Formats: sequence, structure tokens, C-alpha cells
Amino acid sequence: MLLNIIMWIGLYPVIFIMYFVLKLSAKDRSGIVFGVRLPKAADGEEEFAALLEERRKIYYRQMRMTFFVFLVIPLISFLVPYFSIQFTIWMFWMLVAILFLELPYIRANRELVKWKKERRLAAAERAEQKETADSQENGSSKESRRVSENRDAEECDCVSKDRDAEECSRASESGSTKEAGCMPENRNEGKSSHAPELVRHFELSQAGAVRRVRAGSFLPPVIVSAAVVILAFLRSGTNGHYTGLLWIIPVFALCTPLFFAAAAWMDRQRTAVISRDSGINVNFARAKKQVWSRYWLFCAWLNTAFTALAALLVPREAGGSWLLWGCLLYTLILTAGSGKMAGKLSRLEERYAPQTDASVMEDDDDNWLWGCVYHNRSDKRVMVEARVGLGTSVNVATPVGRGLTVFSVFVLLMIPILCLWTIMVEFTPLRLEIRGDELVAEQLKTDYRIAVSDITELTLVEELPELSKIAGTGMDNLYKGKWHILYGDNCEVFLNPQNNLFLRFVSDGVLYYMSAPEDEETRALYEKLGGK
Repeated sequence: MLLNIIMWIGLYPVIFIMYFVLKLSAKDRSGIVFGVRLPKAADGEEEFAALLEERRKIYYRQMRMTFFVFLVIPLISFLVPYFSIQFTIWMFWMLVAILFLELPYIRANRELVKWKKERRLAAAERAEQKETADSQENGSSKESRRVSENRDAEECDCVSKDRDAEECSRASESGSTKEAGCMPENRNEGKSSHAPELVRHFELSQAGAVRRVRAGSFLPPVIVSAAVVILAFLRSGTNGHYTGLLWIIPVFALCTPLFFAAAAWMDRQRTAVISRDSGINVNFARAKKQVWSRYWLFCAWLNTAFTALAALLVPREAGGSWLLWGCLLYTLILTAGSGKMAGKLSRLEERYAPQTDASVMEDDDDNWLWGCVYHNRSDKRVMVEARVGLGTSVNVATPVGRGLTVFSVFVLLMIPILCLWTIMVEFTPLRLEIRGDELVAEQLKTDYRIAVSDITELTLVEELPELSKIAGTGMDNLYKGKWHILYGDNCEVFLNPQNNLFLRFVSDGVLYYMSAPEDEETRALYEKLGGK
């Protein structure tokens, strides 16, 4: 039940985030709809608009159906009593839900890209036919003019030569050769000379040069996070349980400067140019980067608050359980903040949509696979602005991009492997037996080897103390690893909590609780170890 609650709070919001983020892709976002750049040519705009409107209706209908189906599927996990099966249901639900929610977007993208390609091919064919017709027409007219000119020249050549010679001779004597037309003709003379047409340029680099992240704004949360870590280490010696979970505090504290690094990196990315007016580009870039800057600062302060909360909860009894609920609260607040940021970006893009000029934007649809994956060998940037969702997308044509893609694929492939491993752990019985002079505990691997001669304070107990997991496995039928006893010390655990008999003993100063698969076997081991 606890796993379902955790997954319900931590993973269930994923489908809501995916649904509302993907719905934004159907709107005009800086000249992009469904990951496709709006066509520049005036002809065909009405046809494209009609196709887009039809595609939107289909898209919204498919999205609603997919959303409501996957909204219900996780309820199955409440009917399953096994931890590993519940975990597998949630993991595969998340992967399949993301895939199926993406499919309507991919279909819309492919249809619009196909339309644009067909329009380009048709336009190219018309241009080629017109060029061929013009060249044929020009060739025949030139030939006819040449024949006519040759004939006229032959008939008038002798008469023209005598008359021109006589006129030029008289003009030479009077000094008016220019007026008589005997000087070489100036082809440009008499024609109106116009200045080159003034082309209005727009600055492409100004928008990318806008900076909204200030290091001073992120300095306080970084300092507070560092102070929390220092205080936690200073107090760690007073509580043994604290030292077991101490590593959590610096790990979370390190996320605070990472948020600043992410903010600074995104702030240096060039924002898309949407207009020929430099002022519009700069204002759009400034407003967009301001939204992102505030979001990253919110994340930094939220992470700092959670780090301080972890430092307070960890040394307490059952601190691990309280820390788990703190993580869930952290996730909910972060999700709500991300949704608010997405809404602000959407409203910003809608506000600037009337000022967007598609003619200034590069039509690079061919570099986007399904409108999701960016692949451009001529672009050396590792990250570019994403066409679907929020933030950036990796350029898989770069070495870093390929490395990140391979790592992402590896992580995705690890999910079913992790599910399979969890199932094997839960359904593989424990083995606890004496081999030679050692007590051996095994499940999938050898977990413990304890010399029988080192075992002291051996007792057979019928009830476990209240335990809180520090590190290891905690399922309904399996406790394994390092645990903490409420109002007591830490201990090593290897048992089935559904049993009724357990071995309690000390070895090399470490307290152990163990059990065999069945109570009868546990009692037999107790007697073999010298218990009375």
C-alpha cells in the first residue's frame, strides 16, 4: 500500500503534465505548430490553415481518449498484493503512457511536414516548367530576330556606309561629332539611375545576448545549503542513526548550485528570432529568459528548504519514513511550480504571436525527426530550443548529443531490467543455513557469512521491534539490509516479516535479526547454534 501511495503522489502527476504540455504544441508557439514551422509563402496559407484546424480536432480527440484510458490503468495496482508487481505496473504505465501520448503529436507532425514537402515539390515543378517554356520561347524569338537582322543588314549595308561616312565627315569639320552620333554610345546615359533599394535589416545576435540570470540572486540559497551541510556534519557524532543517512544532506545540497548552473547555461542560449524588428526580438528574449530565471531561482530555494528539512528529519526516530514523505511533498511543489512556469511561457508566446514573422525564421523541419529529435550535422550546438514541451532538446548529430542519447536509451532499457530484478528478489525465497563453521544467508547472492564462533547473545524472538529502513530492501515478505530500531540502535536484517520466529544475535559488535523461510527451520537453526 505504501508503494502505491508513493507512486500515486510521485508518478501519477506525470500524465497530467504530459497531457497539458503536449496540448500546447497544437498552438502557435513562435511560428511553430506541432513541431512544424509555419509556411512562409503567401500562397497555400489558407489550405495549410484548413489542414491545421482539421488536424487539431483529431489531435484533441485522440489526446483525450489516451489521457482518460491511462488515467484509470494505475488503479489495477491496488488489486495486486505484491510489491514487485505493483512497481512493474507503475514503471511500464509511465513509459507506455508517455509513448501513447506522443503518438498523436507525431501523426500531426508527419502529416503537416508531408503537406509542406508536397507543396515544395509542386512549386519546384512549376518553376522548372516555366523556366523551360521561357527558355524555348526566348530561343525561338532570338533566332527569328537574328535572321531578320542579318537580312536587313545585308540590304542596307552599302547605302548606310556611304551615307554615314558623308555625314560624319561634315560633322567632323564642324566639331559636332557627339551630336551627330559618331562617338561611341554611352548606354547608361539618358537612363534614370536609382539608388539601391534600402533593405531593413534585423539584428540576430541581440536577442541571444540578453542576460537575465544574476549570480547574486543564487548566492544566498547556495550559502544556506552549504551551512546546513556543515551543521549536519558537526552534529553527526551525537546520533549513530544520523551518520547512516548523512550522505543524503550533501547530495541534496549540491543540487542548489546545479540549479544555478542550469540557469546560467540556459540564459546563454540564443532565443529564437521571431520578427524583423530588433526591439521585438530583444523584448521577447528578455521576457522569456526572465521566466526561466525566476523558475530556476524558485527551484534553488525549494531545494535549499528541503535540504534543511532533511537535516532536521534524519536524526529523528523513523527519520527515513518522514524523509520519504518530505520527498513526496518536494515533488508536488516542484511539479506545481513547473506547471506555473509552463503557463507563463504559453501566455508569453500567445502575446507575441501577432508580431511573429514566419519569413525571418529558418525552415529547418528536415532536421527534426517527428518534431521531437533534432539532428543537424552543420549545427555545432549541443542543445537547441525544443519544439515540443519546454526547455531544450539535444542535437544528436554532435558527439555530446550522441553520448547523451545513448545514456538515455541505456536508462530506459534498465527500467524493465530493474522490474525483472525486483520480481526475482520478491519471489526468490531466503536461504539461511549453517555451512561448516559459518552461518550463511543467501538470496540471489550471498548476503552474509558469519562465523558461528563469533555469534553471541543468541535468542529466539517471536516479535520484531519497530524497524525503519536505512539502506536495503523493504517488502511485505522481505526485510534485508541496514535498518534502525525505534528508540534503539542500528541493526542488520535478513528475514521474512510475515514469519513468527526470528533469530536475534550479535557478531563483532553488530546486532542481527534473521529468519529462515519457515519457522520450523528457524527453530532448528537456533538449536544447532546452541540456543536453549
